[in-house]
Amino acid sequence: MNILGVDPGIGRCGMTVVDENDNIVKTLSVEGTGLEYGKMLYNIKNSVVDICKIHGVHAVACERPMFLGGFRSTSLRPLYMIEGTVILGAYESMVDFHSYTVSEWRKMIFGSAKKQKTEDWKKKAVEMCEFWSGKELDHDAAEAYCIALACVREYKEAMKDG
Repeated sequence: MNILGVDPGIGRCGMTVVDENDNIVKTLSVEGTGLEYGKMLYNIKNSVVDICKIHGVHAVACERPMFLGGFRSTSLRPLYMIEGTVILGAYESMVDFHSYTVSEWRKMIFGSAKKQKTEDWKKKAVEMCEFWSGKELDHDAAEAYCIALACVREYKEAMKDG
């Protein structure tokens, strides 16, 4: 069972495929900087479809954007559009789609989602990936790894519960 984790970002969208033993199968970053927005969304959707096909992905897990104090709702609109693009890629590939808020996946992976600076969480994700996988990843791929792991754990729990 392979899971594609996606950390949506406007400048760069991190993607990591994880197997049922938490091993990294593939990492990829889809660059958006300097691209026309429609072209970036097209590239993200095609990347999801290609990765699902090439790596036999069973499900796609994506971080769900959420409103945080200090952000205008219009600044989150591009992230919702990226999430929608990922959903489209998953369904075009005929695989399940799961989404997790930042708090949900952090609690599942780290056991806590207490407030910390975003940079501290990113560093924690990178360090955890290096420890568990032995691979050095950028923070986008590391967070995508964590999101995929959350989905793997959810599947394992569901199978255990029958």
